[in-house]
Amino acid sequence: MEERDDEISLRDIVLWVRAQYKTLKSKWYLILIASLLGGGIGFCNAYFSPVEYTAKLTFAFSEGQTTRSNLSGIASQFGFNLGDGGEGAFQGENLLELMKSRTLVENTLMQEVVVGGKEDLLVNHIITHEFNHSETNEDRRHDVWFLDTNRFFLGDSFLGVYHNHLLENNRLSISMKDDELSFVDVSFTSQNDTISKLFVEGLVDQATQLYKNIKLRRSEEAIAVLNQKIDSVEVEMAKSMVGGAQELDRGTLYIRNTPKVSQVRNQLQTQILGTMHAELVKNAELQKTIMAQQTPLFELVDLPKFPIEKKKASELKGLFFGGILAGFLISLWIVGRGAFREMMGDN
Repeated sequence: MEERDDEISLRDIVLWVRAQYKTLKSKWYLILIASLLGGGIGFCNAYFSPVEYTAKLTFAFSEGQTTRSNLSGIASQFGFNLGDGGEGAFQGENLLELMKSRTLVENTLMQEVVVGGKEDLLVNHIITHEFNHSETNEDRRHDVWFLDTNRFFLGDSFLGVYHNHLLENNRLSISMKDDELSFVDVSFTSQNDTISKLFVEGLVDQATQLYKNIKLRRSEEAIAVLNQKIDSVEVEMAKSMVGGAQELDRGTLYIRNTPKVSQVRNQLQTQILGTMHAELVKNAELQKTIMAQQTPLFELVDLPKFPIEKKKASELKGLFFGGILAGFLISLWIVGRGAFREMMGDN
């Protein structure tokens, strides 16, 4: 009985498939019309879609030396903390996340560039080429027009939305070629080849400068403190030397010149200050050497060059896939409607 039931069940499936085939065959004109309409929509969508240009830039970077051997130990003997060169949160692949941050993207957009012989903020060029002829009309475009680098509410809102648009739609892509090799690929897609090129170059320049500042901030602060202390010691040492010379001059007026307590004190103070000054200068130079070793190095490997890579939706693919999709959907609707009526009739 189980085998008989299975045969009946399989037979029912075969019969149902045949019935649906006959139904679809009888409705061939609807499927044909839907396919033609879908193909036409796909063709028009591809034909009127804007041309997009993708600029790519590759650069290599080296973190610099992070080991100090005995240098930190020598400096710590004199009470100076040479820092860690800004390591920790800003190491290696975190540079990629730093380049995607809203701050860097906005700073790049607010740079003065020349596109088509016209000098203006990069964000204004993007508004002109990408939003002036789309859903944003002329009046609305002027509402978010940037006159200078000063921020305003609507402008900040536009920058935030555009930043999310870049990341969500893969307009801005940043990746590392190899985990072991420090080669970074940066690409940006827009509707103007010059804009794409200038954005990529500006973003990389902004990121490398900020990354260097972050990595070297502690070392620079340590050098600034050391220089300040050097200046203070030099002032005090000069005062002490002048005071000692004045005491010596006064002593020459006496018939018998005998050392005085003030003279001895000034000499001792001058020696102490001289020793302190020498150690401060030595540590300042030591810190400069360490900072030079820690400075990350960036080398541009491949720069975007004209002509920029161009992408345009294929009208043939739009026609083909649009027709296939529309034909499939109308067929699914016909089969579903028939199944629904059959189910309602059984009830």
